[in-house]
Amino acid sequence: MAGQGTGAGITPLADWEGRPVASWRDRWRLPILHVFDVVASTNDVARELAEHGAPGGTVIIADAQTAGRGRAGKAWHAPAGSALLLSIVLRPSLDAGSPFMPGTIPLRVGLAVARAIEQVSGIEVAIKWPNDVVVEGRGKLGGILCEASLSSSGGYVVAGIGLNVYQEEADFAPEIRPHAVSLRTLGAPNVARAEIAGAVIEEVLHLAGSACGPLEPPVLAELERRDALRGHEITVDGEPAGTAAGIAPDGALLVRCDGGAREVRAGTVRVRASQSYTT
Repeated sequence: MAGQGTGAGITPLADWEGRPVASWRDRWRLPILHVFDVVASTNDVARELAEHGAPGGTVIIADAQTAGRGRAGKAWHAPAGSALLLSIVLRPSLDAGSPFMPGTIPLRVGLAVARAIEQVSGIEVAIKWPNDVVVEGRGKLGGILCEASLSSSGGYVVAGIGLNVYQEEADFAPEIRPHAVSLRTLGAPNVARAEIAGAVIEEVLHLAGSACGPLEPPVLAELERRDALRGHEITVDGEPAGTAAGIAPDGALLVRCDGGAREVRAGTVRVRASQSYTT
């Protein structure tokens, strides 16, 4: 429970965003909620708890991270108190005989985050495979990093979510400033971190809390509607790859190319620079 030690050598806060942490835990119907001033990484704290048996729905929030990271080991920086930095422990399960497709989890989490943002801000949000939350024509609003210890018999996923909330343009590092946005710079300055946190947690637990199989037709249809890459020529790890053509039920990126079609399951994907879409 909030206020107990985590085993990580740091003590959680008793209050956050003007209320006791315990009241947020109860309001969001969580088994465990820890909030910190600063941690190395919310994913690291959540993973340690998961390895010691923390149940699905355990949530870690921090005002700042000293070693936050994104996909492929990229650093994630945000001024203290400016972003929502949150990790959720998921305990996905499979029905007997169902295919085991953990690659679908980041997309389910991304879809959940997109829904939550729209609920609280009204801003239309797209998903850039496999783990970015973007506003088309404007830039990246957030990112997702899922780290897992999974098998067909069980395990856990830690879904790390970073969303830019209060940043002004000048708060972003010069190298990312042209391609980074926050709810504030997008015209939603009054959305509180606690409000977006509650919406994100609810949607993630609904969409991704127990799922580890193929993406269902309604989920695929919504991903198609939100797909920021579809129809664009892309590169994979810097090499021209073809035209993004959607997402497969197992979470792979579908690409049309001269030789036919291919599926991409790993790599850094970008829209080719000659096109106008902001990645």
